[in-house]
Amino acid sequence: MTRAIKQWEAAYRIAAEIPGGRLNWRKFLGQLICIKAEIENGVYRTPGDRCLFPRVPAIHFPNTKLAADARKAIQYFTKYLETKPEDLEVKWL
Repeated sequence: MTRAIKQWEAAYRIAAEIPGGRLNWRKFLGQLICIKAEIENGVYRTPGDRCLFPRVPAIHFPNTKLAADARKAIQYFTKYLETKPEDLEVKWL
């Protein structure tokens, strides 16, 4: 996942040269980094209450180092939502 994210981030930098090019890349990178955080935090191995709807506020990624990816994904999602605030999928993520 780390290598894939680095390649996507390189593509994101290239997309900056195209008007509006970064918008969808923010969403894609946010999703990819979110999945990496979920994998590293055992969401798919031992999901427990972490996969329930609605989300349980008390459930969070326990390891501060591993939570860094989740925070990075949130940054991409937040930036994306500044342009597309109606995107419910990204709001949910």
